[in-house]
Amino acid sequence: MIRLSSFLFLFLGLTGTLTPEAEIEIRRVETTIAYESFEGTVDELGYTSNDWNRSFSDYAAVLNSTVAGNPTPADGFGIHSGIPANVHNPDGGTANFYGVDDLDDSGNIRDDDLAIITFNNVDVTGATDLKLKLLLGTDRADRFETDDYFQIYYAFDTDITAHPGTTTAFSQGAYTLLADYRGSGSGTNASRDADFSGAGDGTEVLPFGTADLATGGNNDMVMSDISFDLAGTGSSLSIRFVFQTDSGDETFLIDNIRVAGEVPASAPTSATLAATAFIEGAYNGTDLNTTLNASIPTTQPYSFNGHAAGETAGAIPANAVDWVLVELREAASAAAALSATKVGSAAGFLMNDGTIKATDGTSDLTVALSGNTGSEFFVVVYHRNHLAIMSANAIADSGGTYNVDFTTLSSTTYQTTTALTTLSTGKFAMPAGDADGDGDVDATDLSTWRGQNGKAFSYNTTNGDFNLDGEINAVDRNDFQQKNNSKSTQVPNT
Repeated sequence: MIRLSSFLFLFLGLTGTLTPEAEIEIRRVETTIAYESFEGTVDELGYTSNDWNRSFSDYAAVLNSTVAGNPTPADGFGIHSGIPANVHNPDGGTANFYGVDDLDDSGNIRDDDLAIITFNNVDVTGATDLKLKLLLGTDRADRFETDDYFQIYYAFDTDITAHPGTTTAFSQGAYTLLADYRGSGSGTNASRDADFSGAGDGTEVLPFGTADLATGGNNDMVMSDISFDLAGTGSSLSIRFVFQTDSGDETFLIDNIRVAGEVPASAPTSATLAATAFIEGAYNGTDLNTTLNASIPTTQPYSFNGHAAGETAGAIPANAVDWVLVELREAASAAAALSATKVGSAAGFLMNDGTIKATDGTSDLTVALSGNTGSEFFVVVYHRNHLAIMSANAIADSGGTYNVDFTTLSSTTYQTTTALTTLSTGKFAMPAGDADGDGDVDATDLSTWRGQNGKAFSYNTTNGDFNLDGEINAVDRNDFQQKNNSKSTQVPNT
């Protein structure tokens, strides 16, 4: 098997069992599995060929394009006169390519007139929707005849081995003919043999316009990028390119051969989160109060839904408002993002500007991930006496960071305003009043407040301080618990 050192498939399975509602389809992305650009680098496909490279007129070999003048063979054997002087890839590259020209002139040193390139056993394990892509060019629009052709064959899980050794008895056996470009007769350009009858149909010219073809001899030519779908699947793919041209300067050029397919998306092991959220109780019309800063413990208080308490900070940052817990869930939709779809969680500090930071109060929060199959996540934010919220959509990685702002647009939050409080400035916040942290603001929270009303504040035992001012009084009841009574979190199955 060909070893592709630069292309690795990462298959990450789920750790644990999800409910049927929580199962999601593994995300797949198209990627280049392997390639050959004729530059000879170690991570290219590698190929075998029966090159023609010892004649001034007859030629099939790796050539090096030049800015001016005729291409020079990569093996240093003279300059070939039949290839256009300036061969350009669509991306602007002008490096090595494979060129074929005049395979049966009298000056050749072979007794057959086929040039063949073979790639054996390209590893395509697990890939679907496979494609073969390449750059293709031709020269001399008035030269192609019916016996000039360029063909592509492929096979799954079977080697394409020995090259044929005769001019007329070429047979590809059970392999699939993918493409057949040949002349429609003297005076026409090469065209696709759409019905594989053995003659160019004249209805589909090679996939670039005449504007890309120079009139006359050695002039500029732009190679065109074309793509073929490969029917079938397998663990390995073999490909063969076959060229035949007679005398008269018929030329085929190919470059940047790529095998592409859809593979399971690489799943990250951690996510860096840049999140912004407000809690209603601490909002002062501009930002969040930090009245409790001196009372915040260095150990975070959350231990639910599989999150282990115990994360600590060396010191409480100066602008920290309180601890919050952030959870990432992976599901096909927001409604399906149940508790069981959690793939990671981390506690951090809610700062007075609404940003959620790591325990140093400066860095974005990093969430370790486990069991995820992709790289888009629903973001859930918890606070000890406010209703939790979740993003309305799965958040994708943007430049190495997952960005979400719950404060500016209600549509960012799942179930929009049902899950939120609208602040006096038109911004949005997590609703206050959930003293027992059960996801509802109700009579139980009122009873909790009554039991704490007028008592000295204690961070771990007095969650009735809904406005985080260090006191439990009528303001907490009237402005928050009563105002939000009957509200519930809209985070699914929290």
